[in-house]
Amino acid sequence: MSISVHTAFYEGRDASEPGIVVQVTVLHGSYMIWAGTSAVSEEDKEKAILTGHLGRDWACGMPPTENGNSTGTVLLRSSGSDAALSMACRLAKRLRSQVFVALDVESRLVMLAERRIIASL
Repeated sequence: MSISVHTAFYEGRDASEPGIVVQVTVLHGSYMIWAGTSAVSEEDKEKAILTGHLGRDWACGMPPTENGNSTGTVLLRSSGSDAALSMACRLAKRLRSQVFVALDVESRLVMLAERRIIASL
């Protein structure tokens, strides 16, 4: 199985909301997902990835065990938010795989970013 990378740009819903760039890297048995806000266009989405922050809020979620619970851990965090941790656990449960999630979005955009991530899978 080879590694694949998919990058998607989602425009903001209005002029006051930034766009969201999502990059999904499918590894052997796991996913690495980065989501960040960007004012760039669809054509410049790769620039957003290069200027984004991987370690702002980064966590790993593990698939559910026999009892149905997924677990995870924070890898790096620069705020008091556990958004990446809870999202990584939800995605690990959904995908039944190990999931690394790195978020570079404002707290008000976390749920929108998760919907964009799911759309990218």
